[in-house]
Amino acid sequence: MDIEIPLGKRTKKYRFLEMLPGLLSYGAIVLLVVLSILSPVLASIYLLSIILAAFVKAIAISYRVISGYSNMEKASKVDWNKRLSDLEDPKEAYSRLRDNQSKELLYQQHVDNLRFMSAAEDGY
Repeated sequence: MDIEIPLGKRTKKYRFLEMLPGLLSYGAIVLLVVLSILSPVLASIYLLSIILAAFVKAIAISYRVISGYSNMEKASKVDWNKRLSDLEDPKEAYSRLRDNQSKELLYQQHVDNLRFMSAAEDGY
């Protein structure tokens, strides 16, 4: 599937929006140079705000990486084949698992899905 807009049909607005990220990036660098000539104090505040924003982004990315790694470790401890085999007979699996309290990843959602499947009249 080709989603590219043909060259002859691109509007000036489309071209402007296409150039906008680059213009903002170059504008940020030029602004730093202009501010350093006009007012070094404002330039230093601007530079510190850029550094602070990058620092906050780095902390957020680190948090997401650690959280993702934790979820991956939890998911690797789950016996997915057993959960898949539970779907073959959801009524029996639900009656066996409904009173268990487990800390496994997405265990309660699995039990809820088994309950919904066993309650369905048509079956799955």
